[in-house]
Amino acid sequence: MFDQAKFDELLGTGDESVAFQLIDALGGFIWHTEHDLADGRISEEDEAQAEALVKIARAQIEQAVSSLTRFGFEPKDSTGRATSNYWAWYRWWKCYFDLMSDEDFTNYNDDLEHNRDVSAWRPEGTWKQVE
Repeated sequence: MFDQAKFDELLGTGDESVAFQLIDALGGFIWHTEHDLADGRISEEDEAQAEALVKIARAQIEQAVSSLTRFGFEPKDSTGRATSNYWAWYRWWKCYFDLMSDEDFTNYNDDLEHNRDVSAWRPEGTWKQVE
């Protein structure tokens, strides 16, 4: 989960890689938190706070996914479900970051954290080439 001001700043960069990183990180946060809640690893007194953070993270994912239209595709269909274009986009970026070396990933994050342009980290081609 991200501080809303930092989230808005990152999403506002307009960079696809940043949008992917936000969606992926928030999805991981939600999964882990819900898993920990279900397994009782979060104390009863902290459950309400954890559930509130998950609610915020879901709203941030929704905001990030909705912003993807600026990249030339509809991420959701008329029922609100993810489209095949969304999943092609997501898998393309996921594969790119999964194959990135630890050193490159550290450098990418360093550029991102210091508000440097991360467009140089963009892979060649586009997710549309693998549909």
